[in-house]
Amino acid sequence: MRRKEKKLYWHSCYGQISVVEQMYRCGRGGRQMRPFVVGADIHCRAYSQPLQRVLTDFGAEASFGRAVEQLREHYGIEVPSGAVRQFTEQHAEAMLGQQQVLTELCAQSSQARIIGELDGSLVPLVTVKEEDGVDRGKTRTVGWQEARLAV
Repeated sequence: MRRKEKKLYWHSCYGQISVVEQMYRCGRGGRQMRPFVVGADIHCRAYSQPLQRVLTDFGAEASFGRAVEQLREHYGIEVPSGAVRQFTEQHAEAMLGQQQVLTELCAQSSQARIIGELDGSLVPLVTVKEEDGVDRGKTRTVGWQEARLAV
């Protein structure tokens, strides 16, 4: 088994990360083995999942060029606008596929579905004790109670 070293790098939210990895070849002209790539599930010149998420968030909010500027401002790293476009479109296609699957599942079901949301807020409540019709303002208590609104 022959040993060779190769520089492997990928892009992350912290910038470009590079590692010199060991590559092995089984016999002369045999199959190439890269244990680090297989174990870490990393590919050369790839983008990490957290960076893809950031690119998708910025790319969905504004233009792809503006997303590159925001990435430079927030993270201090440079990424081409084509990468922002590519990952934003890939994740949008995946979301569309999930939406189509859910639509098909709901269409197959015979029961109607209602999707609702609740939002809660804390409301201050003041209770005053009244004895014999006399207001006892100094004996009031202040408390909080949650009020929920459903749409």
